Amino acid sequence: MRPCLTSACSVPSTFNNAHDFVIGTANMINNIQMLDNQNTVLDLLEEKAMVSAMLESAERSYPPRCNPETRQSVRSRIVEWGTQSDRVWRMLWLSGPAGVGKSAVAQTVAEEFQSARLLGAAFFFSRPNRREEPDVLIPTLAYQLAICHPGYKRIISQRLADNPMILKNHRRSQFKELIIDPIQSLLDHDPHIIPYPLLIVIDGLDECIDREAQREFVEMIGSHCRMVERFPLRWMICSRPESHLKATFSNADWKITCLREQLEIDDREAQEDAICILRDGFTKIRRRYGDQLSPNWPSSSHLACIANAASGHLGFVSFIIRFIGDENYSNPSGQLDTCLRFLGGLHTPGALNPLHALDLLYTQILSSVPPYDLPIVLRILGSSILYGQKLLTTAVQANFLGLDHAIFYRSLQFLHSVIFVPPASEANTRSIRVYHASFSDYLKDSGRSGGFAMDEAAVHLEVAIQSLRWLNYDKIELEPIRPATKWLLAQEHNETILRDLKMFSAESCWKACPRVHHDSLDQVMEMLLRFDFDLDYNNWDGSVAGDFAYFIRWLHLLVSFSNEIPENHFYGLLVQGNRNKRLISINDRPSFSLDSVYHQDDPQSFLGVFTQNPARIQLGRVSVQLGNVNRINFNLVVGGDTPRFAFQPTARNFLMQFRS
Repeated sequence: MRPCLTSACSVPSTFNNAHDFVIGTANMINNIQMLDNQNTVLDLLEEKAMVSAMLESAERSYPPRCNPETRQSVRSRIVEWGTQSDRVWRMLWLSGPAGVGKSAVAQTVAEEFQSARLLGAAFFFSRPNRREEPDVLIPTLAYQLAICHPGYKRIISQRLADNPMILKNHRRSQFKELIIDPIQSLLDHDPHIIPYPLLIVIDGLDECIDREAQREFVEMIGSHCRMVERFPLRWMICSRPESHLKATFSNADWKITCLREQLEIDDREAQEDAICILRDGFTKIRRRYGDQLSPNWPSSSHLACIANAASGHLGFVSFIIRFIGDENYSNPSGQLDTCLRFLGGLHTPGALNPLHALDLLYTQILSSVPPYDLPIVLRILGSSILYGQKLLTTAVQANFLGLDHAIFYRSLQFLHSVIFVPPASEANTRSIRVYHASFSDYLKDSGRSGGFAMDEAAVHLEVAIQSLRWLNYDKIELEPIRPATKWLLAQEHNETILRDLKMFSAESCWKACPRVHHDSLDQVMEMLLRFDFDLDYNNWDGSVAGDFAYFIRWLHLLVSFSNEIPENHFYGLLVQGNRNKRLISINDRPSFSLDSVYHQDDPQSFLGVFTQNPARIQLGRVSVQLGNVNRINFNLVVGGDTPRFAFQPTARNFLMQFRS
C-alpha cells in the first residue's frame, strides 16, 4: 500500500475520538512544563542547525524547480520508490553532471512529498551560498524531524535534556543518537506510529566542504540501510558523480540497498525537456514585454539554434533564458541577438556573456584541482578536446602523454562532474568524454576561463612531438627518443594499446605539425630530422593519407621559406652548412617508375607551391624525396575528381591510390 501524493496524510493526535474526560490542573501544569522544556531543547537544536539550508528557508526564496513538463520520468520513479513501503531500497543516489538540474529535481520532489506530509527533512548544500559545513547536517535534519513528528520531538527533547553534550559528539554518534535511536524507540512502542515512509533529501552532497565527511555520510546511511531491514526513512542523496562518491557508492554490499538514478545529457528526453524550457521561458518573456515583442518571437530558427547548442543541457537553456529575460536590461530582442552571436562564435572581447553563470560553475569546479595537478589536467583535457577520437582510449591517452595509471586518475578526480572518466577496468576500451560542448568552449576562451584556459599551441606541440616519437617506437636506432609505456595492462591488451598508439599518432601527427606555433617549430624540426619516414603506410586509411599530403605541402613551404630568408632560425637547422639534412626535396619532373600518393584537390591551387611550370601543374604530379633517415621517394599526384584516398601495398615504399 502506498499513500497518494495529491492528498495530505492525517497526523495522529492525542485527543482523537476522546470524549467524557476531565483535565486535571496538575496534569495541565506538567504538560505545559514539558512543552516548555521541549521548545527550549528545540531552540538549542536550532542553534546547531542551518535553517538556511532547509526547503522553505527565506534564503532560498527562488530555488531551482523543474518545469511541470520536464524530468517527468525520473520524478515519477523517485515518487514511486519513496512511497512504496515494501521496497528493498531505502537509499537513492541521484547523480549527474554539473548544471543539469539535480537541485531542481530535489526541490520539486521535496515539495511534492511535503504537500503530502511525507517529507521528513531536507538539506541543500551550496558552496557559493556558504552552506557547506558538514557538522550542521544532522542537527538540521533532526530539527525538521522534530517539527514533523510530535513523538520524535518528545523523545529527542528528553535525550538532549539528559545529555546536551550529544550536540558536541562526532557525526556518527549524532546520527545514532539524534536520528536512528529516537525513531527506533517510537517503533518499539508502536510499530505503526509512522504508517508511511518519510523522505530525507540531501542535495548537493559534493558541495560539502569536507570530502571525508561526504564519504562518511554515505557510509553511515548506507550501513544502517543494509543492516536494518525495515525502517520508515527513505534517503535521497543528490550529487555530481565525483570520483570519491562513485567509489563509495560502488561498494558491492550496497547494491541491494541503494537505488541509482542518473540525469543524462543529450538523450531524447533531455532534448525534449530543453525545448520545453525554452518555449515556456520565451512565453513568459513575451508576456512581460508584450509591447516590445511580436506574438511569434523568437523565430523557430533562433529557438532551434539555442536548442542545438544546448544539446539537452537543461542548465544551459535555463541560463540562456535568464540572460535574455534579464530585467536589468529590459531588452529581450537585444539580449537574444547577443546570445545568438555568442553561440555563433561572433562575440567580441568585453561583450556580455550569456553563459556567465555556467562559467562561474566551471571555474568553481576547476578551482578544486590542486595546483600541482592543474598542468596535467589541462594536458589531458587539451588532447581530448582537440584530438579526441575512438582510438584515444583512456589507456592509450595516458601512455601517449607519458602518464602512469595513478597520476592520470588522481589528476582527474575533481572533474567527474564535467567529464566522463571510465573506470580503470574499462580503460582499454573507453575514452574520456566532455559532457557538454560549453565546457570545451569555456576552456578555449581565455576571456571566460582566465587561468584555467587551455593553451592550444602547447597541445599542438605536445601532440606533434609525441606522435613522431610513437610512430618511430620500433626504430632501434632511435632508442634515445623512444617513448615508454607508463601504464601496462594484461599482455593481450598491451599489444592492442601499442597498435592503437601508433594509429592514433598517425591520425594526429600530420594535423598537429602544421598547427604548431612558429616559436616552437624548431623543436618539431629537430624531431623530423631524426624521424624515419619508413612507416607502415599500408595500414593508414584515406583520411590519414589526405592529412599526410597536406603535411608534405606544409613542410615544403616551410623549408622553402627558410631557404629564402637566411636569418630565419630554421635556416641553419635545415640548410646552412649541412645540405645533406634536407627533409624534403621536390622535382617537378616526376619519375613514372616511382610509387604515387594520390590526393584530391585542385591541381592549380595545391601544386602551385611546388612548381611554377604550368605543364607540370597540368600533369598534376611532382616527385617528392622525404626524410633525412631512410629517405623515401614517391610521386605526389593531385586531381580534382578524386573522391577519397586509399592505400594499396606495393613492393617498395608505399602507394596511396584512388579507388573508385
